[in-house]
Amino acid sequence: MTSTQSTPDHAEAEQAPVLLDVTDGVAVVTLNRPDAMNSLDVATKEALLTVLERVAADPGARCVVLRGTGKAFCVGQDLKEHITLLQNGDERLWETVVRHYNPIVELIATMNKPVIAAINGVAAGAGDQRSGGRSGSRLRVRGRHPSDGAGRGREPRLQRDRPVL
Repeated sequence: MTSTQSTPDHAEAEQAPVLLDVTDGVAVVTLNRPDAMNSLDVATKEALLTVLERVAADPGARCVVLRGTGKAFCVGQDLKEHITLLQNGDERLWETVVRHYNPIVELIATMNKPVIAAINGVAAGAGDQRSGGRSGSRLRVRGRHPSDGAGRGREPRLQRDRPVL
């Protein structure tokens, strides 16, 4: 059994926006912003891309599970940060699709390992994309009472979005 985390110090790892644990060939990538319903701010998008690149290159990771902490899988773009970036004229606002979203989705969709989204609550906007909404993970597993973002709860299910390589 092997286990690694994205940061060397346990206390620091608990604060990281994205956690990584590789055990017995399963890489669990966890969005770790429960107070913000795992919304994607710049730091989280950069950490997610870095962790996914690491997992893709790791021959010890044979499959990937993408999940979120707290009540939501991921509600998408962090709109509070988005408004601040817009008000400040920050260039990162206009670069995020090319620098973050496109590479993340492309990596998930083309990774030579199965990617499973374990949806434990709301998956909306870009969070739905990561979960396989259109071009994210290849398999989605929904928890007991997840919501699709419109308040409609769904029963547990396994959904295959495209053939597993």
